Amino acid sequence: MRIHTTVRKLVLAAVLVAASFDRVEGQVTRIDREQQAQWAERLGSSEAAERKQAFYESLAIPHEDVLPVLSQALTRLLEGLNVVVAEAISAGETLDVHEDPSYVAAVSRRVAEIRDPNAIRALARAMDGGRLASEALGSFGPAAIPAVVAVVEDPESHYDLVIYGLRSLGQIVALHRATLPTAARASIKRAVSMRLNNEQYFTTLWAAVDLAVDLADAELLDTVRQLANDADAVRARGITDPEIIALTRDRAAKRLRGGSPPPR
Repeated sequence: MRIHTTVRKLVLAAVLVAASFDRVEGQVTRIDREQQAQWAERLGSSEAAERKQAFYESLAIPHEDVLPVLSQALTRLLEGLNVVVAEAISAGETLDVHEDPSYVAAVSRRVAEIRDPNAIRALARAMDGGRLASEALGSFGPAAIPAVVAVVEDPESHYDLVIYGLRSLGQIVALHRATLPTAARASIKRAVSMRLNNEQYFTTLWAAVDLAVDLADAELLDTVRQLANDADAVRARGITDPEIIALTRDRAAKRLRGGSPPPR
């Protein structure tokens, strides 16, 4: 009898402990949701300082635990900062005149880490997102192609933004080569061809060469061969510095031979 009583007590204690853990976990989940909702509201504040403080506080949540309400607010924040970056470029001013560059880059990286498909358009125009933004866009696959192609083909896009776009498209091609829809491949080819056959900043042309080779399209490869073999073909793209011409031809030749692009 004593043994049975002891067992019943132990079972009851275990049940009470489990129930206690469930209550605590439920309370933490509720607090977590409420906190993220509060951050989301503050990220939409009309006060820049308040938005900035809320952003840095929200970094306490691991990116994999960010809820949709906070992710959406971060995406809107990035969209607003993209406008600030574009305005600085349009005015011929450095970003620090308008906003803290490290803050802009941090927001871009945060949104990239969350990898919310609803952030594709914002990430496609996040010039300060760097490698993380390109990788995030690449991970979205063909769904990201229209937004990225639009940036690459936009004549008003800064060359850095175009380069990030071409690299993002390169990641999509590498990850989805066998399953890339015909229409998606055609839109990528069109964007690459535009940047490969017109006057470009030299690093933009290099990124277009890289993607042309990765895409393995016969027509694009013929253009890359022209760049490798003919200095005048490089000059026709607006590049006049003899050293840059030589580097461009060398890059095209190495890529055609199967070499990897230099570190970015």
